[in-house]
Amino acid sequence: MKQAISGFHTDDEGHWEAQLACGHNQHVRHDPPWMIRE
Repeated sequence: MKQAISGFHTDDEGHWEAQLACGHNQHVRHDPPWMIRE
């Protein structure tokens, strides 16, 4: 199921995770974008 991303943060090992609107976290493969893309 697709969920909206509400933010980004790093885990305890320094890997990037996306914070999802549902409250869960998902590791991302690349560094997150620092600007909103449209």
